[in-house]
Amino acid sequence: MKMGNLLILGFALVCSALGTAAQRAGGSSEEGAIRNVTADYVAALSGADRAVLERVFLPKATITGMWTDPQKGVQLETLSVPDFLAWLEGVQQRFEYMHFSVVKSEVRQYKDMAHVRLVLEVREKEKGKPEEVLHSLDQLHLFRHNGQWRIAGLAWTMEAPDAPLAKLRLR
Repeated sequence: MKMGNLLILGFALVCSALGTAAQRAGGSSEEGAIRNVTADYVAALSGADRAVLERVFLPKATITGMWTDPQKGVQLETLSVPDFLAWLEGVQQRFEYMHFSVVKSEVRQYKDMAHVRLVLEVREKEKGKPEEVLHSLDQLHLFRHNGQWRIAGLAWTMEAPDAPLAKLRLR
């Protein structure tokens, strides 16, 4: 084998190995694009950034949440994107701040569809009350349409005292 061919073969093998390692480490470009949408979603929650949230959700996406209200008990509600944005803005008005950050994440993709599971830390301070640190489990279903990943559905719930999300195992 000629030296030039040997170098090309060696280069191809190294590139192949690096590509495989990057995919195992979650480094594919599609996964990166999915994680970017996810990061935009999380950052936009902290500021109730309507423009970013409208961009990351498909227009007819649904948002379903389940939580426990101290007075009303377990609540389950499904909202459209405009209704979710209005609800979020109303909630934000009761708080001095709400900051969301990712504790754990898992991305699974098949062709133009992806599922993302997030455990989020939520630091919030309602006006006149001490800061609380809570956790939520957010599951996003995304589709790549016209070259862009967007959220088609979101299901979320708040952590229960008897089932800490920190113990949730994500791959």
